[in-house]
Amino acid sequence: MRLRMLLACVSGLSLSVVLVTLSVVRYFWDFHDRHQLGLGLAARTRDYSGSGLYDGRLEKFIRRERWTEVRLKCKTVCSKRLGGTCVPLDLAVFVYRDDVPVSDHTYKRMYPVVRVPVTRETKFPHKKLNTEKCYMKDHFPDTRLIERQRRCAVVGNGGILVGSGCGAEIDSHDFVIRANLPPLQGYEYDVGRTANLSAFNTRTLMNFNSGLAANATGKALDILERFLRYFSDLGETILWYPKTLREPYNEMFRLVTKYLKSTSKHTKIHYAYSWKPIHVEKEWALEGTGTLGFDTFAVARTFCDNITLYGFFPFHEDQDGRKIPHHYFEDMEFSYNGTVHNFLLEHQKLKELDTRGEVRLVTSACRA
Repeated sequence: MRLRMLLACVSGLSLSVVLVTLSVVRYFWDFHDRHQLGLGLAARTRDYSGSGLYDGRLEKFIRRERWTEVRLKCKTVCSKRLGGTCVPLDLAVFVYRDDVPVSDHTYKRMYPVVRVPVTRETKFPHKKLNTEKCYMKDHFPDTRLIERQRRCAVVGNGGILVGSGCGAEIDSHDFVIRANLPPLQGYEYDVGRTANLSAFNTRTLMNFNSGLAANATGKALDILERFLRYFSDLGETILWYPKTLREPYNEMFRLVTKYLKSTSKHTKIHYAYSWKPIHVEKEWALEGTGTLGFDTFAVARTFCDNITLYGFFPFHEDQDGRKIPHHYFEDMEFSYNGTVHNFLLEHQKLKELDTRGEVRLVTSACRA
């Protein structure tokens, strides 16, 4: 009888010890899940699977296979090199480091993938987690963001610049942005000679590739020569393609990059892309597709303190009734109505911002 009672007590005690042990393990396991999830998402959104946090006494209780890959749906991308500066991911300009080979220009366009512990929060079918910030060093290590700028000039190619004398004023800005590689030589008095950021659209990319073709002749070679002169006149710029990089456009951009890198006089060109095609129509309530000029303006707002716009004037006559060409460097038949772009609505938006003092829109001659 006493033996049975003793065995029952021992069994009860052993069961109690096992239950207490399991409770302790479960507590540390849940705490670790919460801690890892907090570290992995709220702080640095990095992969902690090799961090060593699982070493120690609890390692034999913890199954390393309890990890899952998820895509981080980042709202912003941040750079500690720039003092923690953050910009919206959809509007970020990713500039490749000069030492990155062209073959490694992958134009990464997917949400960053990280491994996180399996918890109730990470067990769901789509495996996407919303997070406020992703970090350049962790997820876009081959690229950098554009530094914060105090005074920026966004220069369109409108004919309103003819005879404006705005060249010196444009060049006086800390950062100058231009679109579609327009000719500068011979137009410096009106448009300036500087371009820190040179954006170009899909048509310009295709024209560039046509000029590089082995059988290129005539107009294609003339356009290529104009583009090359643009770069040689500048000396240094960021060449930024903010449009689609699906096949075959990614290979087209890579071909242009290889060609320019192989030409010694173009060594001061830096190459940049966007995480996905820039589209600001919804944010700005635009009708149709936004112009490249308006896209560059919207992106400039993410890193410029003050913006002045030149060459944005979608009319065939100025305020004094003077006839003006479509572009400052060429005239052509063009209707500002009935195209895929709503030029007039974009101009109205810019005028409203100018009236509120948020930007400066120049549509007249500049003071000497």
